[in-house]
Amino acid sequence: MYIGAYARVTVKGYEKADMVSQLNNLKIENQELRIKLDTLRRPDRITQLALARHMRPATEMAFLKSPDNDLWVAENTQGQR
Repeated sequence: MYIGAYARVTVKGYEKADMVSQLNNLKIENQELRIKLDTLRRPDRITQLALARHMRPATEMAFLKSPDNDLWVAENTQGQR
């Protein structure tokens, strides 16, 4: 009886140690992912990617309705489409 109880306690101890180790690994992974997310969200990085794709900030764009039809045209405030 005592041997069975001792064996169960030992097994539970190993399971707990494994779970604590797994929890620590997940905490480290979570921290790494948060750092990566913050890096991806950096405004200067987003601006750089947008400019590389010939995008412009919305403040520089105006949307005009074509008089010939119901199409809307995005036009740069400097007169470029």
